[in-house]
Amino acid sequence: MGVNVGKLFGVTAAIAALLLSLFGGAHASASLSETCSFELFHDRIDASKALIEGQRWFTHDIFEFNDTIFNANSFSQIRSDYNASLSDLASDFRAALRDLRIARHDALSEFRDGACSGASHTRFLKEVAFYDRSEAQLDTYYAQAKRTLHRSLVLALENCC
Repeated sequence: MGVNVGKLFGVTAAIAALLLSLFGGAHASASLSETCSFELFHDRIDASKALIEGQRWFTHDIFEFNDTIFNANSFSQIRSDYNASLSDLASDFRAALRDLRIARHDALSEFRDGACSGASHTRFLKEVAFYDRSEAQLDTYYAQAKRTLHRSLVLALENCC
């Protein structure tokens, strides 16, 4: 089976056009606009990966705590496992936040001395708002993970020893 190169090129061109329409704006030239859009898109992907990884790590920490509940035979052991899981959540939050801030820094540096140095101030503010929303989402995911972990602790203590 061969690959239909014409169809593949058409799909690739359609995706590129979509990306440019999403991230395009008033710029000095078409090549500047394309380069800027692709650089910002790459940084947004990195930010999204940081959010997804953070959620995955939070879920893993909660599942690990829930697994230890079944092997716990004392209140102090459950409390100790809870504190360790809470510490893991905090570490994972800091790691995801660090990755998110690296993506933010990379994106915003494009406006200072990179592909977007000729972009409008409105475009810059749009990027700042995206990363502010992303950090707020990460904060929400972290708060939800702590609440879920606490609910697991309460259930474990109700059924303990």
